[in-house]
Amino acid sequence: MPSKDPESHIDKDIRKISSRNDELVKQDATLKREYTTLLRKVSSVITVLNSVDADVAGTASSNTEAPCLISEATVEKVPELRWYNEQISLTTSKLENKEDIEIPEELVDAYTLYKETPLLYNDTHLP
Repeated sequence: MPSKDPESHIDKDIRKISSRNDELVKQDATLKREYTTLLRKVSSVITVLNSVDADVAGTASSNTEAPCLISEATVEKVPELRWYNEQISLTTSKLENKEDIEIPEELVDAYTLYKETPLLYNDTHLP
């Protein structure tokens, strides 16, 4: 006959919840490692794009607060970048009109993680 002792049921639930918490902590650590890898790759791609697009490279590094469009020469080489130019234009027009841009909580958390993620020198500089 199964024990109907409330203590054993509570202990079982605590062990189950504790195990789930341990799983989630491990997943979080794994995701942060993968995010760091992805961020390093994206930074390397941006560095390469800046070297391909010499016009933007000078202005982008000196003024990181204002978004700038990807040059047409680069968009011709990589047509998939056109969507990003459209998003940059949309954001710039909202900023110029002093419209509020709602930033979801997930992006705020992602931005914080981005700022706290260390990059290697080679990730942001060409060899």
